[in-house]
Amino acid sequence: AKVMKEEFAPALAELVPHLCQVIGTDEGQLEPAEDAEQSADFGAFDDSDNEDEDGGNFVLHVRTALLEVKKGAITAVGEMAAHTGSAFCPHLEAVMQVLQKAASNWHPLIKSEVADAMPNLVIPSVSAYHNGEVQWTKGDVAGANPMSQHTAAIVSAVLTELIALMKDDDKTTVAKACEGVQSVIELCGPHALMPVSNECMQCAHDLLTKTAPCQVSDELYGEQPEDDDDHDIVTQAACDLVGGFCRVMGAQFAQFLPQFLPVVCDYAKSSRPPRDRSMAIGWLSEVAQELEGAIYEHWQGVFLPA
Repeated sequence: AKVMKEEFAPALAELVPHLCQVIGTDEGQLEPAEDAEQSADFGAFDDSDNEDEDGGNFVLHVRTALLEVKKGAITAVGEMAAHTGSAFCPHLEAVMQVLQKAASNWHPLIKSEVADAMPNLVIPSVSAYHNGEVQWTKGDVAGANPMSQHTAAIVSAVLTELIALMKDDDKTTVAKACEGVQSVIELCGPHALMPVSNECMQCAHDLLTKTAPCQVSDELYGEQPEDDDDHDIVTQAACDLVGGFCRVMGAQFAQFLPQFLPVVCDYAKSSRPPRDRSMAIGWLSEVAQELEGAIYEHWQGVFLPA
């Protein structure tokens, strides 16, 4: 699909339903303990965990090989959506349904792959209804929505799933969800962000203050990194996402600076590792570029010292 682009379209009708079937396949099942004992001879081929249900009378059998197959299928549909253009539109509904189900999968391998593939579902609609590019204006939320009804519906569904994945307890999934939200809003503009802006910004703020579920779980289980190793994929992805807010909202983002400036500036302190300081200073320069005069009141106290 990457190489052939639109010329790959004739294969979609056969491949996409098969891939959707694979993605929708259940990779684990609960069995009564008696049945599990009877099939003990084959137990070596499964990864099994005892479930403490009904006094431990059930056993969960997981086909780990199927997890890799499902991951590959999710990757495949994401790449097809990204590279085959409007030809993928007839398959969007079916793919969206299986990915929404997969987004709640128990295994982080599947959830992270869904976070990676979800943003690509917007691309076929943009190709079909906007000739490959949504014509949006930075910070303009008062004017007419430049997105078609079809594109707006796809964007809404995709962002809903990605924001839910930003609250996951797996860091890789959360980082990919942040990257996905950023790519969608930068493709479709401020009208894509506005309906979910409050929740999305709160999630990003929680990640930068390290109070998100994926970071709280580290602290709960004693896995909090040392200060010199505090820079991780989640922090970088959240900071990049906030930079995306600035590129899309422009001066409209100025009202949120009092919440985000102190948090990001904390990463610029001389006591922080070089990666943290570089990230924070890069973000401040991006904010100054995108918000222009809207940063004036923060110039002396924040931007000049940095």
